[in-house]
Amino acid sequence: MFRIVSIFALLFAMTSARADDAVKAAAAKRVAEELSEAMMARHYDKVVDRTFDKLVAAAGGREKIIKIIQSGIQRGENEGMKIISLKVGEPGELHHEGENSFLVVPTTTQVRFPKATGVLNGYMLGISKDSGKTWKFLEGNNLESETARTLFLPKLPATLKLPKKAEPIITND
Repeated sequence: MFRIVSIFALLFAMTSARADDAVKAAAAKRVAEELSEAMMARHYDKVVDRTFDKLVAAAGGREKIIKIIQSGIQRGENEGMKIISLKVGEPGELHHEGENSFLVVPTTTQVRFPKATGVLNGYMLGISKDSGKTWKFLEGNNLESETARTLFLPKLPATLKLPKKAEPIITND
């Protein structure tokens, strides 16, 4: 009898943990969608509010990173590039290291060039310092190098495997 009760208790705990992780992942997805919507609407202050603090600090602070984003978008537009859409997919599994929680949120960015359209499948890395209550993000393509990961990220869990950078899909007009 004790064994049956123990099995049910374990199953309940596992189900409860999965449900809790699902709630945290849903919260992370909402923040990632807010970040994407803010980027498309050019509300760069809101983009920065959802960007991992260590990156903001490394860029020179809030006002400096807003100018960097604006400048990058303007430079692209001057060359005929325009972001058409930035879509967020379903978050992956939660991973934990110390006080931090992490998850990968896939993204699909569609870009218009003067004579072509490009699609880039990428990801954002979500980081929570408070057990999944609040989330901040980093764009995954910026995390390819070990140097970038060391500069911007807290220690990553051994179980977390960051996706490889995907090649853009370009369609000529």
